[in-house]
Amino acid sequence: MTNDDRIKDEWTFGQYQDRSVALNALRTHWSTFITENDFAQIAAAGLNHVRIPIGYWAFDVSVGEPYIKDAQYNYLKQAVGWAANHGLHVIVGKPFETLFRSEQILIQYLIARLV
Repeated sequence: MTNDDRIKDEWTFGQYQDRSVALNALRTHWSTFITENDFAQIAAAGLNHVRIPIGYWAFDVSVGEPYIKDAQYNYLKQAVGWAANHGLHVIVGKPFETLFRSEQILIQYLIARLV
């Protein structure tokens, strides 16, 4: 946590937090937020899919965006490997409900065209 009331999300975290402090905090988060044991417990509960939410900025940060791109892809690969170890399928990305309205409309349009 920070003591800066301006920080509300990952955008403002990258914008207002000292970069080295932010990077260390994100690396700690990425390496501890979920573990292989979590995947084992999910599989033991009888579930067969997991969703791993990850923003586009893990792969591409445009000029002027304050997002911090580092090793997110490596953590994603690790999580996918853990899921595979436990027979789980992986859905990568944000849930439909959290997409911007324009993205939802585009997806609905594409689905309608494919049906």
